[in-house]
Amino acid sequence: DPAISEITDSEATVSGRVTSDGGAIVSERGFIFSTTANPRINGLGVTKVIAGQGLGDYAVTLTGLMPDTVYTVAAYAINIAGIAYGEDVTFTSLPEPEPKPAPGSDYIFRTLTDSMTGISLSGTIHKDALLTVESINLEDDPACQTIRQYMKDDNYLLLLSKNISLTEDFAGDLTMTIPVDSTYNGKIVTILHCVEGTLKTYTATVTDGKIAFNITSLSPFAVFVKAPSVTPDDPYEPNEHITIPKTGESSPARQGWLLLNISAAALVSLLILKKRRKLTDC
Repeated sequence: DPAISEITDSEATVSGRVTSDGGAIVSERGFIFSTTANPRINGLGVTKVIAGQGLGDYAVTLTGLMPDTVYTVAAYAINIAGIAYGEDVTFTSLPEPEPKPAPGSDYIFRTLTDSMTGISLSGTIHKDALLTVESINLEDDPACQTIRQYMKDDNYLLLLSKNISLTEDFAGDLTMTIPVDSTYNGKIVTILHCVEGTLKTYTATVTDGKIAFNITSLSPFAVFVKAPSVTPDDPYEPNEHITIPKTGESSPARQGWLLLNISAAALVSLLILKKRRKLTDC
Protein backbone atom coordinates (compact mmCIF):
# COMPACT_ATOMS: atom_id res chain seq x y z
CA ASP A 1 0.00 0.00 0.00
CA PRO A 2 1.16 3.59 -0.63
CA ALA A 3 2.89 5.11 2.37
CA ILE A 4 5.10 7.87 3.69
CA SER A 5 8.06 6.56 5.67
CA GLU A 6 11.65 7.21 6.66
CA ILE A 7 10.79 10.72 7.83
CA THR A 8 13.78 12.76 9.02
CA ASP A 9 14.42 16.47 9.53
CA SER A 10 15.22 16.90 5.81
CA GLU A 11 13.82 13.90 3.91
CA ALA A 12 10.81 11.58 3.63
CA THR A 13 10.22 8.53 1.45
CA VAL A 14 6.95 8.20 -0.49
CA SER A 15 5.90 5.01 -2.26
CA GLY A 16 2.90 3.91 -4.26
CA ARG A 17 1.51 1.98 -7.19
CA VAL A 18 -0.26 2.64 -10.48
CA THR A 19 -2.69 -0.22 -11.05
CA SER A 20 -4.51 0.81 -14.24
CA ASP A 21 -3.96 3.23 -17.11
CA GLY A 22 -7.54 3.20 -18.43
CA GLY A 23 -6.35 2.28 -21.91
CA ALA A 24 -3.93 5.20 -22.35
CA ILE A 25 -0.23 5.05 -21.45
CA VAL A 26 0.80 6.82 -18.25
CA SER A 27 3.47 9.17 -19.60
CA GLU A 28 4.41 10.56 -16.18
CA ARG A 29 3.69 9.78 -12.55
CA GLY A 30 4.97 11.25 -9.35
CA PHE A 31 4.24 13.49 -6.38
CA ILE A 32 3.81 17.15 -5.61
CA PHE A 33 4.36 18.61 -2.15
CA SER A 34 4.36 21.97 -0.40
CA THR A 35 3.90 23.63 2.97
CA THR A 36 0.36 24.68 1.99
CA ALA A 37 -2.77 22.61 1.44
CA ASN A 38 -4.01 21.37 -1.92
CA PRO A 39 -0.71 21.49 -3.88
CA ARG A 40 -0.97 21.43 -7.67
CA ILE A 41 1.56 21.25 -10.50
CA ASN A 42 3.07 24.70 -11.23
CA GLY A 43 1.46 26.09 -8.08
CA LEU A 44 3.30 28.66 -5.97
CA GLY A 45 5.78 26.96 -3.65
CA VAL A 46 4.93 23.49 -5.02
CA THR A 47 7.72 21.02 -5.74
CA LYS A 48 7.15 18.26 -8.29
CA VAL A 49 9.07 14.98 -8.17
CA ILE A 50 8.73 12.65 -11.15
CA ALA A 51 8.78 8.92 -10.37
CA GLY A 52 8.79 7.29 -13.78
CA GLN A 53 5.94 6.30 -16.05
CA GLY A 54 3.56 3.43 -16.72
CA LEU A 55 2.07 0.93 -14.28
CA GLY A 56 3.55 -0.66 -11.18
CA ASP A 57 5.21 0.18 -7.88
CA TYR A 58 7.45 3.17 -7.40
CA ALA A 59 9.16 5.03 -4.57
CA VAL A 60 11.06 8.30 -4.23
CA THR A 61 12.64 10.36 -1.49
CA LEU A 62 11.54 13.96 -0.95
CA THR A 63 14.65 15.99 -0.17
CA GLY A 64 15.42 19.50 0.95
CA LEU A 65 12.70 19.56 3.63
CA MET A 66 12.79 22.09 6.47
CA PRO A 67 12.97 20.68 10.02
CA ASP A 68 9.81 20.47 12.14
CA THR A 69 7.54 21.58 9.27
CA VAL A 70 4.14 20.32 8.14
CA TYR A 71 4.05 19.26 4.47
CA THR A 72 1.19 18.24 2.23
CA VAL A 73 1.89 15.66 -0.47
CA ALA A 74 -0.35 14.35 -3.26
CA ALA A 75 0.24 11.84 -6.01
CA TYR A 76 -0.38 12.70 -9.64
CA ALA A 77 -0.43 10.82 -12.94
CA ILE A 78 -0.57 12.06 -16.52
CA ASN A 79 -1.82 10.43 -19.68
CA ILE A 80 -3.32 11.75 -22.89
CA ALA A 81 -6.61 12.42 -21.06
CA GLY A 82 -4.93 14.90 -18.69
CA ILE A 83 -3.67 15.12 -15.12
CA ALA A 84 -5.26 13.45 -12.10
CA TYR A 85 -4.42 13.99 -8.45
CA GLY A 86 -4.77 11.80 -5.40
CA GLU A 87 -5.87 12.72 -1.92
CA ASP A 88 -3.75 15.19 0.05
CA VAL A 89 -1.74 13.61 2.86
CA THR A 90 0.16 15.59 5.49
CA PHE A 91 3.25 14.73 7.48
CA THR A 92 5.64 16.62 9.73
CA SER A 93 9.40 16.54 9.29
CA LEU A 94 11.41 15.81 12.42
CA PRO A 95 13.12 18.58 14.41
CA GLU A 96 16.71 19.32 13.47
CA PRO A 97 19.01 16.98 15.41
CA GLU A 98 21.71 18.25 17.70
CA PRO A 99 24.97 18.72 15.80
CA LYS A 100 27.21 15.69 16.05
CA PRO A 101 30.95 16.08 16.43
CA ALA A 102 33.14 14.68 13.70
CA PRO A 103 33.74 10.97 14.42
CA GLY A 104 37.35 11.30 15.49
CA SER A 105 40.48 12.88 14.12
CA ASP A 106 40.44 10.54 11.12
CA TYR A 107 37.59 12.59 9.62
CA ILE A 108 38.43 16.01 8.23
CA PHE A 109 36.90 18.44 5.76
CA ARG A 110 38.16 17.57 2.31
CA THR A 111 37.38 18.14 -1.36
CA LEU A 112 38.18 15.19 -3.61
CA THR A 113 38.13 15.60 -7.40
CA ASP A 114 38.22 12.94 -10.10
CA SER A 115 40.84 14.01 -12.65
CA MET A 116 39.11 12.32 -15.60
CA THR A 117 35.55 13.63 -15.17
CA GLY A 118 36.00 16.68 -12.93
CA ILE A 119 33.39 15.30 -10.51
CA SER A 120 34.12 16.34 -6.92
CA LEU A 121 32.89 15.61 -3.39
CA SER A 122 33.26 18.00 -0.45
CA GLY A 123 32.54 17.34 3.21
CA THR A 124 33.78 15.57 6.32
CA ILE A 125 35.55 12.61 4.78
CA HIS A 126 37.94 10.01 6.19
CA LYS A 127 41.54 11.17 5.74
CA ASP A 128 42.45 8.03 3.75
CA ALA A 129 39.40 8.02 1.45
CA LEU A 130 39.80 8.05 -2.32
CA LEU A 131 37.12 9.14 -4.80
CA THR A 132 36.21 6.58 -7.47
CA VAL A 133 34.14 7.31 -10.57
CA GLU A 134 33.19 4.36 -12.77
CA SER A 135 30.66 3.35 -15.41
CA ILE A 136 27.16 3.13 -13.99
CA ASN A 137 25.99 -0.23 -12.65
CA LEU A 138 22.26 -0.39 -11.91
CA GLU A 139 20.65 -3.05 -9.75
CA ASP A 140 17.41 -4.82 -10.71
CA ASP A 141 15.12 -3.14 -8.14
CA PRO A 142 12.21 -0.80 -9.08
CA ALA A 143 14.18 2.35 -8.17
CA CYS A 144 17.05 1.53 -10.52
CA GLN A 145 14.57 0.37 -13.16
CA THR A 146 13.10 3.88 -13.14
CA ILE A 147 16.50 5.26 -14.08
CA ARG A 148 16.66 2.77 -16.94
CA GLN A 149 13.26 3.99 -18.15
CA TYR A 150 14.48 7.57 -18.34
CA MET A 151 17.58 6.49 -20.21
CA LYS A 152 15.31 5.06 -22.92
CA ASP A 153 12.84 7.96 -22.93
CA ASP A 154 13.20 10.31 -25.91
CA ASN A 155 11.67 13.10 -23.84
CA TYR A 156 14.86 13.36 -21.76
CA LEU A 157 18.54 13.71 -22.55
CA LEU A 158 21.04 11.77 -20.46
CA LEU A 159 23.93 14.09 -19.60
CA LEU A 160 25.89 11.75 -17.32
CA SER A 161 25.59 8.34 -15.65
CA LYS A 162 28.24 7.14 -13.22
CA ASN A 163 28.89 5.09 -10.11
CA ILE A 164 30.42 7.60 -7.69
CA SER A 165 31.82 6.30 -4.40
CA LEU A 166 34.48 6.65 -1.71
CA THR A 167 36.87 3.97 -0.52
CA GLU A 168 36.30 5.07 3.11
CA ASP A 169 33.36 6.49 5.05
CA PHE A 170 32.18 10.08 5.49
CA ALA A 171 30.17 11.98 8.11
CA GLY A 172 27.08 14.12 7.50
CA ASP A 173 26.12 15.50 4.09
CA LEU A 174 28.42 15.76 1.09
CA THR A 175 28.31 18.37 -1.65
CA MET A 176 28.66 16.81 -5.09
CA THR A 177 29.75 18.96 -8.04
CA ILE A 178 29.40 17.62 -11.59
CA PRO A 179 30.61 19.42 -14.74
CA VAL A 180 27.87 19.91 -17.37
CA ASP A 181 28.14 21.37 -20.87
CA SER A 182 27.92 25.15 -20.54
CA THR A 183 25.24 25.23 -23.26
CA TYR A 184 22.87 24.13 -20.48
CA ASN A 185 23.65 27.13 -18.26
CA GLY A 186 20.43 28.30 -16.60
CA LYS A 187 18.67 25.00 -17.25
CA ILE A 188 17.25 22.87 -14.44
CA VAL A 189 18.48 19.28 -14.50
CA THR A 190 17.29 16.31 -12.52
CA ILE A 191 19.63 13.87 -10.84
CA LEU A 192 18.28 10.37 -10.14
CA HIS A 193 20.02 8.21 -7.56
CA CYS A 194 18.96 4.70 -6.52
CA VAL A 195 20.12 3.32 -3.19
CA GLU A 196 18.86 0.28 -1.28
CA GLY A 197 15.73 0.04 -3.44
CA THR A 198 14.78 3.71 -3.04
CA LEU A 199 14.88 6.35 -5.76
CA LYS A 200 16.25 9.70 -4.62
CA THR A 201 15.60 12.72 -6.82
CA TYR A 202 17.58 15.94 -6.78
CA THR A 203 17.31 19.05 -8.93
CA ALA A 204 19.95 21.66 -9.67
CA THR A 205 20.45 24.64 -11.97
CA VAL A 206 23.44 24.55 -14.31
CA THR A 207 25.73 27.46 -13.41
CA ASP A 208 29.08 28.16 -15.07
CA GLY A 209 29.01 24.72 -16.67
CA LYS A 210 28.43 22.71 -13.51
CA ILE A 211 25.79 21.59 -11.01
CA ALA A 212 26.13 21.24 -7.24
CA PHE A 213 23.79 19.50 -4.78
CA ASN A 214 23.92 17.88 -1.33
CA ILE A 215 23.73 14.12 -0.85
CA THR A 216 23.73 11.61 2.00
CA SER A 217 24.58 8.43 0.07
CA LEU A 218 26.71 7.39 -2.88
CA SER A 219 26.85 5.13 -5.94
CA PRO A 220 24.65 5.24 -9.08
CA PHE A 221 23.79 8.75 -10.30
CA ALA A 222 22.21 9.79 -13.60
CA VAL A 223 21.74 13.39 -14.75
CA PHE A 224 18.86 14.25 -17.11
CA VAL A 225 17.54 17.36 -18.84
CA LYS A 226 14.30 17.79 -20.78
CA ALA A 227 14.77 17.20 -24.51
CA PRO A 228 14.49 20.43 -26.57
CA SER A 229 11.33 19.22 -28.35
CA VAL A 230 9.48 18.78 -25.05
CA THR A 231 7.55 21.65 -23.51
CA PRO A 232 9.55 22.73 -20.44
CA ASP A 233 8.08 21.60 -17.16
CA ASP A 234 9.06 21.51 -13.53
CA PRO A 235 11.62 18.82 -12.62
CA TYR A 236 10.67 15.44 -11.30
CA GLU A 237 8.85 14.41 -7.99
CA PRO A 238 6.97 11.70 -5.64
CA ASN A 239 4.11 8.92 -5.86
CA GLU A 240 0.94 6.81 -4.95
CA HIS A 241 -1.83 4.38 -5.94
CA ILE A 242 -3.28 5.44 -9.30
CA THR A 243 -5.91 4.36 -11.83
CA ILE A 244 -5.99 6.41 -15.04
CA PRO A 245 -9.05 7.33 -17.14
CA LYS A 246 -9.54 6.15 -20.67
CA THR A 247 -8.84 8.62 -23.45
CA GLY A 248 -11.73 11.06 -23.83
CA GLU A 249 -12.88 10.84 -20.19
CA SER A 250 -12.81 14.05 -18.21
CA SER A 251 -10.03 14.39 -15.66
CA PRO A 252 -10.97 16.82 -12.88
CA ALA A 253 -8.52 17.28 -10.05
CA ARG A 254 -10.02 14.60 -7.85
CA GLN A 255 -11.65 11.93 -9.95
CA GLY A 256 -11.87 8.26 -9.31
CA TRP A 257 -9.13 7.16 -11.65
CA LEU A 258 -6.43 8.19 -9.22
CA LEU A 259 -6.72 5.90 -6.22
CA LEU A 260 -4.38 6.77 -3.39
CA ASN A 261 -4.46 4.71 -0.24
CA ILE A 262 -2.03 6.44 2.08
CA SER A 263 -3.28 5.65 5.53
CA ALA A 264 -3.37 8.62 7.88
CA ALA A 265 -3.22 6.25 10.86
CA ALA A 266 -0.17 4.50 9.44
CA LEU A 267 1.41 7.86 8.76
CA VAL A 268 0.94 8.97 12.36
CA SER A 269 2.33 5.66 13.61
CA LEU A 270 5.35 5.94 11.38
CA LEU A 271 5.97 9.51 12.41
CA ILE A 272 5.73 8.67 16.12
CA LEU A 273 8.00 5.67 15.62
CA LYS A 274 10.54 7.79 13.77
CA LYS A 275 10.48 10.45 16.45
CA ARG A 276 11.02 7.79 19.11
CA ARG A 277 13.90 6.35 17.18
CA LYS A 278 15.41 9.80 16.81
CA LEU A 279 15.12 10.41 20.55
CA THR A 280 16.67 7.01 21.26
CA ASP A 281 19.59 7.77 18.94
CA CYS A 282 20.33 11.11 20.58
